[in-house]
Amino acid sequence: MTADVQSLAPVSVDACRAAFEAIPQLATLNVADCGALAPMLSEREFPAGSILFYEDDDSDAAYFLASGAIEIFKSNPEGKKLPLVVLRDGGLLGEIGLLISEHRTATARALGSVRVLELSRNTFEAEVQKGNPAALNLSLAFARILAQRLASTNEKMFELFQSDVSGEMHHQLSELQMRLLTRWTA
Repeated sequence: MTADVQSLAPVSVDACRAAFEAIPQLATLNVADCGALAPMLSEREFPAGSILFYEDDDSDAAYFLASGAIEIFKSNPEGKKLPLVVLRDGGLLGEIGLLISEHRTATARALGSVRVLELSRNTFEAEVQKGNPAALNLSLAFARILAQRLASTNEKMFELFQSDVSGEMHHQLSELQMRLLTRWTA
């Protein structure tokens, strides 16, 4: 994290609820869940241009975007920035890092003043291990989010297979399909 990041007051149940309601898959978490999850969260502010995390950093937290916009991008081997998505209020980023101990797959940069609710991996894992029902419900919500993303990726891949793609592109799509659908380990 950058040095100019500000830590704010502990997260209230209302702030937790507002952040979760902005994400459809988390809107099913109830007030009791938010009451149990709020103490696990830290509110942070990032000024414009701040980097929340870099590609290949350790995945140590997930972020619920309470306000502002965050650009997610990768860099190619030549250092050129390849934009992936811009997340706005109600976005979620870094959740993969809570579920698997992999390095960050992209860089996240604040496109203006940004306020996030941060959930550290250590806190999350400890609560899941304890069997905290709210942490388990959040795990299920993350699984739903990732399953929806995978289903969307599969659909897009099918569309690409239907299009007129070159031999090399078809080969790469076949490899991606095999990786997504049959290889359960890296």
